[in-house]
Amino acid sequence: MEKILKITFNSMELEARYDRAEFATVVFQNISKVYPTDVNIKCKYRITADIVPTAWDWVALYKVGWMNPTEDYVYYELAPRPKDYEIGKESEACILFPSHRMPGDDGKFYQFCYVSSTGQICGASPPFQFQNPSDYVEVVDPDSNMLVIQSRIVYLQENLKATESEKNKLLLAQKMLVKEHDRLANHLKETKQELSALQTENDELKNKLKQDKNHILTLNKEASDMILIQEEQRARIKFVLKEKKILETRVKMLNRELTTLQSTLMKYQSQKDDLEGQKKSLEEEVTMYKKQSASSESAAKLYDKQVQELQVMIAEKDDAVKHLQEKIGKLTLDMQLVRDSYQTEDFHYMNGSSSDVGRKAKKNREQTFASSILEAAVILF
Repeated sequence: MEKILKITFNSMELEARYDRAEFATVVFQNISKVYPTDVNIKCKYRITADIVPTAWDWVALYKVGWMNPTEDYVYYELAPRPKDYEIGKESEACILFPSHRMPGDDGKFYQFCYVSSTGQICGASPPFQFQNPSDYVEVVDPDSNMLVIQSRIVYLQENLKATESEKNKLLLAQKMLVKEHDRLANHLKETKQELSALQTENDELKNKLKQDKNHILTLNKEASDMILIQEEQRARIKFVLKEKKILETRVKMLNRELTTLQSTLMKYQSQKDDLEGQKKSLEEEVTMYKKQSASSESAAKLYDKQVQELQVMIAEKDDAVKHLQEKIGKLTLDMQLVRDSYQTEDFHYMNGSSSDVGRKAKKNREQTFASSILEAAVILF
């Protein structure tokens, strides 16, 4: 299994003194497990509030397992007080260890230690090794986000494994994409079919809408025509009602005139009856006078003359009565014709089918009827 190069050491090394968890007052930071032999090393550390640094403190490189801090160091650098240092507060510092003063690739483990001016160990770093740079590369640890030295072979193997893993993920993603593509293609096909069906339905709806619009236009035109016809019918009804009122007035007038004529006829009939009675009386008197005396011949002639005159008058009255009866019958018939004509004209006007010929015929009948009334009035008076 590809791994970052692990550092292993014996129990003595694991018991590296001055563990920070117990009493370290200086903490080393970003210490790599392996350092190349041809690069300068930046040693970063943090001074806690538990220590007051001096100008004679130093940081030294020791081989793991050292015993005397003032004698067993490989190389050291003085640890200057940080510029922003304040007593009672933490501060950070960095010392550069030159590569030519560092040990070579000897397979040993080393560590940095912070030593006070009194020779007290204030902090120690984790162990690390020095190795030739051709066999290692600098990489960023994804867990700590720190720059570490890693075996080139292991690094390449890890890259290969990561590439294979990425390849497998990409192949899986490709399969999923192909599957998704097929699903989307089928969905697109179904959508196109639905769209085609919807377009067909839309075209049918457009045609139906066009037909409905044409039908609505036709209905609107018919409605307009019906409104015009209705207005014309209303005008005709109004005219018929007016004509009806006029005819009703004329009928009432004719009824009054007919009543007058009938009364006059009864008067003449009564006069005729009186004259016939007088005639009969005169005839009886003439017969009686003829029998009584021949000397009364002249008187008889006179009475005969009177009788003849009465007979002429009676004949004239008979003719007048007959003429009046004929006129009354004709007037009655004309009145009935006027009523029938009024009803017929009323029906035709109500149905919008009256014509100029009918109106002219009606007018002629009214004029004839009026002439008959005038003639009867002349005869009577």
